[in-house]
Order: sequence, then structure tokens, then C-alpha cells
Amino acid sequence: MARRYGTSGDDTVNGTEDGDSLYGYAQGNKAGDTGDDSIFAGGGEDYIDGAGGDDTLKGDEGEDTIYAGAGDDSVDAGKDNDIVYGQGGDDSVRGGEGEDTILGAGGRDSLYGDDGLDSVFGGKGDDSLYGGAAEDGLFGDDGRDLIYGGDGDDTGEGGEGRDTLYGQAGNDFLAGDDAGVANGPGDSEDRLLGGEGSDTLDGGGARDRLDGEEGQDFLIGGGGSDLFIFQGSWDFDTVVDFENGQDLIDLRQTNLSFGDLDFEMVDADSDDQNDDLLITTTNDDLGTIALLNTSQNAITANDFLFG
Repeated sequence: MARRYGTSGDDTVNGTEDGDSLYGYAQGNKAGDTGDDSIFAGGGEDYIDGAGGDDTLKGDEGEDTIYAGAGDDSVDAGKDNDIVYGQGGDDSVRGGEGEDTILGAGGRDSLYGDDGLDSVFGGKGDDSLYGGAAEDGLFGDDGRDLIYGGDGDDTGEGGEGRDTLYGQAGNDFLAGDDAGVANGPGDSEDRLLGGEGSDTLDGGGARDRLDGEEGQDFLIGGGGSDLFIFQGSWDFDTVVDFENGQDLIDLRQTNLSFGDLDFEMVDADSDDQNDDLLITTTNDDLGTIALLNTSQNAITANDFLFG
């Protein structure tokens, strides 16, 4: 096991095949480091600290702990289960193989979970989070974040700020604001797109745009005036909390009119009451929309947007 230091300038620090501690600064002078360092860990369970400057850090094999430090850093955690702290600056972090934990902190970060069951936290700033393969947890926190679930059954939470979430493949859970908090703490205007699979989309507070896309989706607008978007072919989607006179159903991409819709009161939520409204189309078999706890008598053309 080696302990290796750089200088206050631009360094290249190489580890060994054992578990090393690698620092981009001179010993005892972390605060004075401003260099753009390149640190390559090698095998083993390594500790890497980039400190100041725009650093390039690579973990390789072993369960590594990486601190990117201040500056705009590029991090590749490598194989196995790693922990990466982005800290300051606009960082680009790739988790690589294994079950990684990535924390972006401040700045506009681009964070990639890659392979494995990853947990990715954007922190403050306008971040881009990518889940990759497997079942990932993606949490934007503050700022206007972009979240892409990738493959697998992912959980994506935008947090505060106007976020855009793409579930992509798999059966995903997407929440515009923090899940588990009524209407979310930020009540921000979010855009949620489910992608393939049977997804659950929860807008939280404010005016959200929810599009389940393909699959049998579960849509929750939360507080605020929400827009439920249906385009192409959407299978069977359930809208949990449609508010007549407040929320809208957007059919502008379907070429439908109000006269093309059929309405039927059913028991869609299995509560032994026919108090749910089923909406189907007469001209095209585009899909079915179920509005829970909604009366047919309350619905008019004003509750829809048509092209």
C-alpha cells in the first residue's frame, strides 16, 4: 500500500495494484493546491483526493473512494462498488461497473451511473443524471435537473427546481419533487416522461407536465394545474387525481376531437363503486384513459386540448 502526493502544480500520480492513498497536492499543503492533476489508482481499494484544480481521476479495479475536490473534474470510478464525491465545480463523473454512489454537490454536474445498481445525487446546481443499466436511484436535489433512467426499473426524483425526468426503458417511478413530502418542498414545475414500461409519474406541487408514453402508466399530478399528455399509442393509463376545471388532458398530437371520445363509468380502482371515468376513442384504438373518482357529468370539451 502506497501513500503518494503530488505538488501544488500539475501532477501525474500513479498508484499500485494494492490499496493506495493518492493526493493531487503536496503533503501538508492541501489548501495551496491549484494544479490540474491526473491520478490513476490501479488495483485495490484506493483513496483519491484531487483537491484544487481541474483534475482527471481514475479509480480502476477495487472499491475506491474518490474526492474530486474544487474545480471542473473528470472522474472515472472504474470497476467494483465505488463512492465518488464531486464537491465543487462542474464535474463529469462515470461510475463504471459495480454498484456506485455518486454525489455531485455544487456546480453543473454530469453524472453517469453506468453499469450496476447505482445511487446518483445531483446536489445543488443544474445537473444531468444518467442511470445506465440496472435499477438505479437518481435524485436531482436543487436546481433545474435533467434525469434519464436508462434501462432497468429506476427511481427518479427531481427535487426542488423545474426538472425534466425521462424514465426510458423499464418500469420506473418518477417524482417531480421529493417523494414522501406532500406536494414536494419546492412546488416546482416539472416535466415527466415515462418512456417504455409501466411507470408511475408523480408531479408533486405546481404545474407539471406528465406523459406516460408507452406501457400501462399511473399518473399523479399532485397540487397545481397539471397537463396530462397522450400522444401516439399509450395503452391503458390511469390518472389518479384529475381535477375538473384545473387540470387538462392534452390530445393535440392525436388528431382527435371531443366527438371522437367515448365515456363510460366503471370501477377502475376496484373499490366496488362505478365512480371512475373510462375514456376510449371511436376512430382509432390509440389507448384508454381512466380518470379515478371523476364523474362523466363533470367532464366537458374544456377539460381537453385538441389540435
